[in-house]
Amino acid sequence: MQEDLNSRLSISITNTFWTSEQLTNWLDIALIWACAFKKWPFTEEKDETLTTVADQENYNYPTKFKSDSIRILMIDGKRYEKIRYDDYLIYREDESSGTDKVFTDHKRVIYINPNAFEASKTITIYGQKTPDSLSFKTGKATETLAGKLVDSTKAQFTSDDVDKTVYNKTDNKYAIVSGYNTATSLTLDTDIFTVDEEYELYNANNAGKTPFSDNEEEGNEAIIKKALSIALQKAKKFNESILEENGAKIILNDIWVRIQEEQGMYKTKNRSMFKKIKLI
Repeated sequence: MQEDLNSRLSISITNTFWTSEQLTNWLDIALIWACAFKKWPFTEEKDETLTTVADQENYNYPTKFKSDSIRILMIDGKRYEKIRYDDYLIYREDESSGTDKVFTDHKRVIYINPNAFEASKTITIYGQKTPDSLSFKTGKATETLAGKLVDSTKAQFTSDDVDKTVYNKTDNKYAIVSGYNTATSLTLDTDIFTVDEEYELYNANNAGKTPFSDNEEEGNEAIIKKALSIALQKAKKFNESILEENGAKIILNDIWVRIQEEQGMYKTKNRSMFKKIKLI
């Protein structure tokens, strides 16, 4: 995507220099914008890192979840109903011993009625994940060592690189970082490097992909257009910037319409339209 953006910028803007870091930053901004454009089903993720504590009402949001994005919450396999924050406060004030399975969220805190669950139960949450950054490290292997990636020139590796994806640009091969040795050496799950071969080490285990890549690939075009719009705005080409952003919006709206049409064909299990919850 960076190469594509760079190519389009070269055509749209003359006598302007931009760094690889700038391009990646614009793409990251565009990626976040595109993922927030709608509540895309393919950006929803399951989290089970939280466990109930007796009489504890508030729990921290999962780190990678977007604020106010939790759609489903279950405890011990039982689903809880999400209600408005104000209604939740009223319910807890007026029904302090009530056992209704309700929850809400506010400012990256989840509030769950503590009278409705037992301690040490897994909290299962479905919410919108914040997209992984498209930034990545680049370099060249300076040594041939079986099952290792060695770069003594840049010495840029850290323990945070474990579980990331590394791409051998020379041979078009991928591996996962299984261990950190030093700032110049990583252990890989597959032997793919020899000396002088170029690599890209992605910020997350996504091989430079976006949430759209394996689901609605046209969305990547919208991301590039939005990034181009940001660059054009910085170059004071405001009309061109608006055109690119509008083009991005059209693509994303078309994707959303298609998704809505597909979901409209899903069958639903017969159930009552509303469930009564005492709020006052």
